[in-house]
Amino acid sequence: MAQPRYLPHIFSNEAENYIATTAVDSVFLVEVDIRHFHVPDDQPRYKQMCKNMYASISNRVLPKTPPENETGGPSKASKTNQSDGPSASRGKGKKKGPSTTTSKEMESSTSELAPETEPKQKPQPEPKQGLTTNIPQGTRQRQATGFVIARRANIIKILTCAHIIEDVYTKDKHEVTLQELNAAFTFDVQCVHQERRLLATPSPLPTSRRLRSLTNAMVVAIDTSKDLLVLQVNADDILLSNSQTCTCEHAPINIALAPPRIREKVMLLGWPPQRSESSTEGCVSYLKRTYDAVCDIDFNVKGYTMRLMEVSGLVCGHGYSGGPLLNNEMEFVGTYHGTIEMKGYSVSLGDIRRFLAQFEVVGNLDLYMYVNFSF
Repeated sequence: MAQPRYLPHIFSNEAENYIATTAVDSVFLVEVDIRHFHVPDDQPRYKQMCKNMYASISNRVLPKTPPENETGGPSKASKTNQSDGPSASRGKGKKKGPSTTTSKEMESSTSELAPETEPKQKPQPEPKQGLTTNIPQGTRQRQATGFVIARRANIIKILTCAHIIEDVYTKDKHEVTLQELNAAFTFDVQCVHQERRLLATPSPLPTSRRLRSLTNAMVVAIDTSKDLLVLQVNADDILLSNSQTCTCEHAPINIALAPPRIREKVMLLGWPPQRSESSTEGCVSYLKRTYDAVCDIDFNVKGYTMRLMEVSGLVCGHGYSGGPLLNNEMEFVGTYHGTIEMKGYSVSLGDIRRFLAQFEVVGNLDLYMYVNFSF
């Protein structure tokens, strides 16, 4: 007779270890690149179409340069005035003689022209910056963390962050479409089971130089103003190696029905470069900060509008973005957004629920029952 699966009590010391080693099976590496670099040269029309698409959506968010006559150098009139001024006319066609100014007169004239010393002003505190990964136009091979939130038959949906493609949106310009994204970028994922197998196989190559087998995915939902993006992939295409499909379950991580309590401990799972199965933990200090509370409005350069869950004590860096924050029941309560002013922030549970309901990502009745709940 099969034994029931053992689950530790949520307040036991085993809970963190259980979460980190079990939920991580549903965590994916997400890698994004510009598509036209991957199109072979024997498809010139398609290659050019992809190139034009990326140029179009990335150029429209670049700041517009004002016309030359409004910016720049001196006009013809000003040049004329400069050359025809009194000082110019005095020296024109005349030979300068020796100066007759005495040293005392020079000292008095310089003292009159010397600017008065201004009182020292107190240094102003630097404004708090919003999150931006400063991805310039043309950047290749961006990485983030994603995790499974839904599965129907062989179709798997993976939730991650939108700022992995932040070079195509900015404040007041969030109109990028799914068709544009899928034409301009490649979205690929890798499961943790392949990475485990690769690391267990002896090789003279360093870890960063070993070849991975990525699986192509497509964007099926995005809200750049909330920093949320959903990828879709076929489970039969997820690779364990170049010639073998991964048969592991890749079970969805359930969404919590309610947000965590203040001071409750949460765990963040992530996949920073070359470091799969990474995790860190912290305590919830606030549930729904407004974005202007954590950074100055003028420095919210991407125009984010979501509420943020503030978590103290998270120690993480590049690559954790998009990872799940889990409670002690292994449900996700947020999606990691980034670090601002030495604190970790995730997209709030309420914003995630409304996003998933809007795009019908998760076909769960509980999702729609709680979607309008004010958290």
